[in-house]
Amino acid sequence: MSEKPESVVSTTKEGTSRRDFLKLTGAATGVVATSSLWKEKSFGGLVPTRKFTIAIVPKGLDNPVFALAKLGLEERAKELGDVTPIFTAGSTTNTELDINVLEGLVTSKVDAIGISCNDPVAYVPVIDKAIDAGIAVICWDSDAPTSKRLCFYGVNSYAVGQAMGLEMNTLLHGKGNVVIISGAPTALNLDDRIKGVENTLLKGITVLNILYCNDDTPTAIAMEEDAIRSYPNLNGLIMVGGWALFSNVGATPLLDKAKGKIKVESFDPLAAVVTYLKDDIVQSVWTQDYWGWGYESSTILYSLLNGGGWYESIPQPSHNVVPADWKLWQARWAATTGGFASAQKVWGEPAFTPPGPMGSSGPIRHWKS
Repeated sequence: MSEKPESVVSTTKEGTSRRDFLKLTGAATGVVATSSLWKEKSFGGLVPTRKFTIAIVPKGLDNPVFALAKLGLEERAKELGDVTPIFTAGSTTNTELDINVLEGLVTSKVDAIGISCNDPVAYVPVIDKAIDAGIAVICWDSDAPTSKRLCFYGVNSYAVGQAMGLEMNTLLHGKGNVVIISGAPTALNLDDRIKGVENTLLKGITVLNILYCNDDTPTAIAMEEDAIRSYPNLNGLIMVGGWALFSNVGATPLLDKAKGKIKVESFDPLAAVVTYLKDDIVQSVWTQDYWGWGYESSTILYSLLNGGGWYESIPQPSHNVVPADWKLWQARWAATTGGFASAQKVWGEPAFTPPGPMGSSGPIRHWKS
């Protein structure tokens, strides 16, 4: 995700406590009311002929990391003017629930679906069913590459995992013991991050355990605290998903106490996570294009419905956020709680145009409904 202008709102004073900071920024994501700032409808001269229904399906509605995707979808739908947006998924991270949701979307004959998959295999039948029923489908965030889906939009999870491994090498000076915490054990993006980490860690660093919280924050917190309790020789925590940090002050007492002793690397600098960076409890957090999951995914689907051609693989950069960046990210989340227009100013980005941004690869895919 490209960096946006940072001087959006004033930041809190250096001495602000983590508890006060969470109150200021609205804790996790600050989903807010909507309004539209500008309009754009062209895709290389293509003119839509009817109103389309586009559904964006995250891994679960309880995961705060997906809140900005909903806002991005709603903003893009308003800009285009002839799109009915649907943001839906299972109430929690659950493959069966999501597949049921997808089956319902196929039955209701939506025009297009963008899906983040909990499992690269389990979703294949319903994705293929949707394609065969005349519904354009892409994957974002987490792919189902053996399905008939048209494109994938997301970070290169294996490469990001490699970067995480290299960063932990530096943090531990090449020696120590780490525990990896992940989400659903079947999620392709998380599995690729783990592989990237394992293949990059130096020989002097030992992975003591890999834990799976199934994208559940209370479970992740319990696992993280138990790891600190169970492994007195623990030097590092690598969270390929940041659920254990999506918490309120006081939820991770052992992690807080381990500041300076255990190096922590995570994913997704939500407002709650930024407070861990501010306090230097966490040293490295990697980003994704949260707004773009809704905004760019719907852009790609809308263009496909109107005859546009897109590369099969559409990349998303990931940036390393370190403790020195906490004010920048504090400002972003504080602005987000100020209303939809403020959120759009912070997170908004230019719409992709076919066949995709620089770095896209693979064959160019078209859709004919």
